[in-house]
Parts: sequence; C-alpha cells; structure tokens
Amino acid sequence: MKHIIDIIYGGFKNINELFNRKQMIQRLSLFGILALFLIYEMALQIFPSIIANNLMSALNISAFSLGIISAGFFVSYTFMQIPVGVIYDHKGFKVAVLMAMLTCSIGAAIFSIAHTVFLAVIARVFMGFGGAFAFVGTLLVASHCFSLRYFSFFAGLTQFIAAMGPLIGQLVLAHYVNADTWRIFSFSLALFGLCLVMLFSLFRLRNVSLHKKNFEKGETIMTNLKYIFKRRQSWTIAFYAMFLWAPMSVFASLWGIPYLQLCYGFSKIVAANLCSFMWLGIAVGSPLLGWLMGRFSRDSLFFKLCPLLGILASFSLWFGVGTNILTVTCLVFLLGLACSGQALSFSIIKKTTDHKYLSSAFGFNNMAIVISGLIFQPLVGKIVDFFSIGAASELTAPALQRAIFILPLFFIIAQLLSFLFKSSPVDQSYQKQPVLC
Repeated sequence: MKHIIDIIYGGFKNINELFNRKQMIQRLSLFGILALFLIYEMALQIFPSIIANNLMSALNISAFSLGIISAGFFVSYTFMQIPVGVIYDHKGFKVAVLMAMLTCSIGAAIFSIAHTVFLAVIARVFMGFGGAFAFVGTLLVASHCFSLRYFSFFAGLTQFIAAMGPLIGQLVLAHYVNADTWRIFSFSLALFGLCLVMLFSLFRLRNVSLHKKNFEKGETIMTNLKYIFKRRQSWTIAFYAMFLWAPMSVFASLWGIPYLQLCYGFSKIVAANLCSFMWLGIAVGSPLLGWLMGRFSRDSLFFKLCPLLGILASFSLWFGVGTNILTVTCLVFLLGLACSGQALSFSIIKKTTDHKYLSSAFGFNNMAIVISGLIFQPLVGKIVDFFSIGAASELTAPALQRAIFILPLFFIIAQLLSFLFKSSPVDQSYQKQPVLC
C-alpha cells in the first residue's frame, strides 16, 4: 500500500513539475514577444539618424526640419508615458499591446511613402504613440509573470534590451540602408510590426486584466499627480535624469553619426558602429551601477560620478577631432556609461516616495527622460542651421562642431543638480500582484 501511495504521489509530483515547466515556458515566451516589441520600438526610434543625409536629400529639408521629424516620435512617446498605465488598466493588457504594435506598423508604412515633412512627422507621431507601450509593457510582464525574487533580474534585462535595440539597429541597418533603399526598409519594418501583431494575437493570456490600483476613498489619479508636482525632490530628480539622458537623445539617437562622419572623417558604417558603443555603455552601465550602488550603499557618490565622467568624456570628444578610432570608441562608450546613471534616479524615487504614489512618480520621471529628445534634437538642429554656410540642407563640420558643444553643458547641469539630492528612505510595503499567464 505504501508503494502504491509513493507511486501516485510521484506521479502527481511529475505532473506538477510538468505543469510548472509549461507555465514557465509560457511566461518566458510572453516576455520574449514583448522584448521583440521593445527592440522593434527602439529600432524605429533611431531610424532617422541612420538615414539623416539621405532623408535630407530626398525631402530637400534643413537640419532643423530633420530634427522636427525625428522629434515627432518623442512628442507622442513622451506625453503617453503616464496615460499608458491607465490604458493598460482599463483596456486590458492584450488589447493595449496589439493596438500599440499595429500603430507602430502603420507609422512605419506611412514613413515609407512620405514625401513631405508634414507626412513624415505624422508617421513619427504614430511610431511614438505605439512605442510608448513597449518598455512599460515589458516591465509589466516581468512584474506580473515572475515572483518578486526574480523581478530585479528581469527589470535589469528589460533595460539591457532597451539599450541593445538601437545598438543592433545601427549595426545592421547602416550596412544596408542608403538613398535607394531607405523607403523599402521602412516598409519592411512595417511588415515586421504586422508579424508581431499576428504572433501576439495567437498568444492566450490567463488573465488579460492587469492589477488595478486600490486608491483610498476620495483619492484619484490627480491626487497622485499633485503629490508628485508639489515635491521639490521630484523635480530635482526628473531634471537630473533628463539632462543626464539628453546626450543619448542628441548624439546617439540623431546627430552622432553625421558628427563622426564630417568631423572625424569616418564612413557612415564606421560612424554608426561607433555610436552603437554609446548604447553598449548604457547596456553595461545600467545593471553595473545598480549593483554597485546596492553593494556599497553610496547613492550620492554614484550620482556625482556619472555626470563627472560625462563631462570628461564629452569635452575630450569635442576637443579631440582627428584622434584614432580606438580613442573615439572608448570616449563614446564612456559617454554611454555616464548616461546610464539616469537609471539610478528610479532607485532614489523608490526609496523616497510613498508606495501609493510610486507608479505616478516613475511615470513622471520617465516622461522627463524621454522629453529630452523632443526638446534638444530640434534645438541642436537649429544651432546647426544657424552656423551652416551655404545651403541649409547640407550639414557642415564647423556647424556640427559648434552644436555638439551642448553635450558637456548637459553633464555640467546634471552635476550641479546631483548636489541637491536627499536620499532618506521611506518605509514601503509591496502587495503580491496577479500573474498574466
């Protein structure tokens, strides 16, 4: 009888293990699909930087107009950061993600046939609207499909994927995209988005409704926003993160490739490869700095070191026209490493914000980070136009050299803001959230 019980128990144990294994594969598959969506969104974001000269020639536009087209992505992407969470809650996870993927695909298709600045901007706005769901959606999968024990790992993996998307995009697309093929590649990106839509539509979720906030009686979303807006610490952290990320928005996402081509004499492929090292610096620096800060518990030290590193690297890059490719590679990597300090701002928010307002605080801070592209990409384009000699649609080395001086200024402002931080932790309690699959 005992042997029979052992056999039955062993059978149930094997079935339970098989079920858990199947469930884990399903959760990892869901995370993988959202990770592909995140890479897709980041590729759409940096696409104009790869075809900057081709786009200016095809549409006969100035550098300022190119900046406006590129920044169109950040208009919708930025202002959707806080509403994204509301849409996920009210429309359900699957519906929201499908809508976002389809919107990105439509934007890429419109961009492939754009012959005017207006239509190109509309296309970029569509891309930004859909792309705003990618990063938040991937984090939601990590938080709802995996236990708190593994959440930190998957959150770090999400940041790594977000950085690797532009890196892969610049390495791959720069080799094949030229004046004759950029429209074809834009349409190919649209088709890839449709493939993601069909793939995700086949995925069945056990619970498509995300966990909803339990507000106390009388509290609304506006209550959370008022709490955030009235705190000086919220604005200090947000501006620090914005100025520390601004070099990524300006250099890596748009003006870095033309700058390295004209001021250093590199080919487009070499310049794109060099800019990809800035994203590599982000990919390496974000988890590394997070681990170091947790290991040594020296928040203020790392908040001051990152801008300082950026000041040294950006001034060296600005002064060092004519240096060898190895030196430029190291400087660009160090720029990315310095910019990765913006991820530490979320750590301070988590420590100093009441858990009831944490989601709003994260959304506000992330909006400040991405708004840097909306503001500073056109600003640099305007500076380039101001210093350009001759045709406004032609980029020149002296104009770019003067415009890129803004990079050290970003880091200097972030350095000054780093002295205003207060890192006094707030006691928080976390509730277990339901899984999606």
